[in-house]
Amino acid sequence: MTPVNAARPPTGEDETYALTLMGMAIVKNVGTVDRLLRLVAGLALIALVFVGPQTPWGWIGVVPLLTAAIGFCPAYRLFGINTCKIDSKIDARSKS
Repeated sequence: MTPVNAARPPTGEDETYALTLMGMAIVKNVGTVDRLLRLVAGLALIALVFVGPQTPWGWIGVVPLLTAAIGFCPAYRLFGINTCKIDSKIDARSKS
């Protein structure tokens, strides 16, 4: 198998791509458990808009919801963090 790169469109075997943005492939870097935690945190923050202190700051919960839905976190890419196990399997296959 050839290594995954941005020049080649994703195939059925390469399920690490979330989307292509401005010609650059965005590789999933958020794992399943991380996505669930982001979903819960996002919903809890948005709930603050309607109950509790009713502050508009709760809309910041949209960010973890979007990163959970897409499976990509720009901050993780910036710091080199990857909690998605699919990438590690593809990397291991491309090295052998």
